[in-house]
Amino acid sequence: MHYTPETKSLFYLTYLGYLFGRFILHTYYPLSHILIMLIMSIFQPNPKICVIINNVYLNI
Repeated sequence: MHYTPETKSLFYLTYLGYLFGRFILHTYYPLSHILIMLIMSIFQPNPKICVIINNVYLNI
């Protein structure tokens, strides 16, 4: 894949966002846990989304 400066900066932004998200999850673990529970209660009618969120959350 050919990288243009735009896609490169987008990739760096995404990566920085990912690292920042991980940092926040590990720093404010109880807060993020409440947030996850809140999101899961919103998606309660759809258990498949809950399973996906759970798997993503547990794999961090």
